[in-house]
Amino acid sequence: MSASLYSALAPTLDASYEAPSHRRLYDQLAWRIFRRIELPAQARIIDVGCGGGRWARQLCALGHHVTGLEQAPGMIDALRSNPPGETFTLVEGDMLHTDLGEGVADAVIALGSLQYSTDPARTVQNMARWLRPGGVLFVHVDGLLSLAYELIGRGATDEAIRIARTGQGEFRVGEHSAGLTLFDRSSLKALMTEAGMSATRILGLGVQAGIIGRRAASQAMAEDEQRALAVEDELAAEERLADAGLHLLAVSRKPA
Repeated sequence: MSASLYSALAPTLDASYEAPSHRRLYDQLAWRIFRRIELPAQARIIDVGCGGGRWARQLCALGHHVTGLEQAPGMIDALRSNPPGETFTLVEGDMLHTDLGEGVADAVIALGSLQYSTDPARTVQNMARWLRPGGVLFVHVDGLLSLAYELIGRGATDEAIRIARTGQGEFRVGEHSAGLTLFDRSSLKALMTEAGMSATRILGLGVQAGIIGRRAASQAMAEDEQRALAVEDELAAEERLADAGLHLLAVSRKPA
């Protein structure tokens, strides 16, 4: 169950994004892309599965009003002990069943959280409902094809075939694990279309990293972070390369 897994990760998760690694790589890439989106001053943003508030802190610092939706008890404790900002509101609940209202947000972000929903299609429909007309949905998830290729490279061909057939994977840390849905470019875009979103772009986060491997990508970040990010930023702009990315990023608009 993802709540118990992320409760266990709560003490160390945000710090893990500070080390030069593939995790920091895709997080920084997503932030660069998000900052290019035109939003109103003091925008209202819903952060779905906000964790310890890593992005919420940055958004509050920019003057935005952030509603963080979180269900993992360990993450909730971390948010309560160290709130992301004065314009942050915590809502305890899960992304599938929590009702945040209709047309209440200028943007909804879901950073590595949608994949843990037991019903991703309905969850995206919820997110679309929360958006005002013209609002932005910003979602990134683990990529199916890059993981399958990585497994084949390790010699785990049977596991790669299973993942390709089912679209289901697992994230395991120690004794904790959570099942997750993996996406490719077409399946992620279909979710956005089915939810009534438009002008959807599907970008790859960590395209080069998906090819050279996580360890080599982490080394490149350690040697020259800005160069590594610049290369990946250019690759992310080529949508046809998206499925090579470690993560897929969907940027979509709710029709005005």
